Amino acid sequence: MDRCSYLFLIFFILISAKSFSQFGLIAEANFSSFSDEDLNNSSGIGYGFGIAFKEEIYEKGDFIAEFTYTSNKIVLDGYETFDPTERADVKFSADNLNLTFLYTQYVINNDEAFFFGPQLGPIFMFSNEWKAEETYDNSRYSYEPLGYTNDDFEQIKPFNAGLVLGLTTGYSWLRVNIRYQLALTNTLRKFTYLEEDGPREPELKQNSFSLSINYLIN
Repeated sequence: MDRCSYLFLIFFILISAKSFSQFGLIAEANFSSFSDEDLNNSSGIGYGFGIAFKEEIYEKGDFIAEFTYTSNKIVLDGYETFDPTERADVKFSADNLNLTFLYTQYVINNDEAFFFGPQLGPIFMFSNEWKAEETYDNSRYSYEPLGYTNDDFEQIKPFNAGLVLGLTTGYSWLRVNIRYQLALTNTLRKFTYLEEDGPREPELKQNSFSLSINYLIN
C-alpha cells in the first residue's frame, strides 16, 4: 500500500475513536478462495485481528465500524511449466488492511444481555500481492486451467471492495460473528486469455468465510 492509504486508515481510526460510544478488539479465522472456473483453487486457513467501534442507533439496531489486518491463504493446483507431469498444491498468501461498515438488526436483544441478529454492509480492502510459499516462489509454475503464473498473482489491485453478510450473537460484552464476504471487484489486474473465438478477460474475485470474536472494552 502507498503512504496515502496508510494516512487514510489512521485518519479513520482517529475519527472513529471520537465518534463511537464503544470500542473493542477483534480476532478471526478466515477461509479465502477465488470464485472463478478459470482457476482451480481451494480455501486456505488465514487469520486476522483488529479493532471495532460500535454505536447503538436504537434498541433493535446498531452500527459497527471495523479496522482489521487479515492474512489470507489459498491453495492452487500447480504444475511445472516445462514439465507438466510435475504437479504440486501451491500455497499462496496475501495481507490486507480492511475497513468494514456493518448495520446489525437484532432479532433478540435482551436488555444489553443476550442478543442475536443479521449483519450487512460494505468492506473495503487495501491489498498486497499474493505470494507463493518459498519452495515455489519462482516463475516456473503455472496454474490450471488457464496457465496463470506467480507473476500474475503479484499484479494485484491495491484496492478492492466487497459486501459482507453475516450473523452475530453474544452476551453483553462478548460478540461472536459468522460472516461471508462477497467480492464485487476483480482482485487481479487485467489478464487477457486468447481463445479460439478471440481474447477473453477472466475475473478472479476473492471471496471468504470468517468466524470472529469481538470483545468490547467499554
